[in-house]
Amino acid sequence: PHEKSIKRLKDKIRKITNRNIGISMEIRIERLNFLIIGWVNYFKIADMKAKLKAIDKWTRRRLRACL
Repeated sequence: PHEKSIKRLKDKIRKITNRNIGISMEIRIERLNFLIIGWVNYFKIADMKAKLKAIDKWTRRRLRACL
């Protein structure tokens, strides 16, 4: 995927994992799963293993910050 697509994904993840929004972790994780599964299914043909690992690490760090 193009860098612009990855940037848009990260912006959406930032919006969901914003610490100032008062939603439960279950709802956050549910929304993240919906977003990431849809994004991966859209780009499933692409070779993006390294980029997905980096996004995964970054997302997990943001979720830990929410806790």
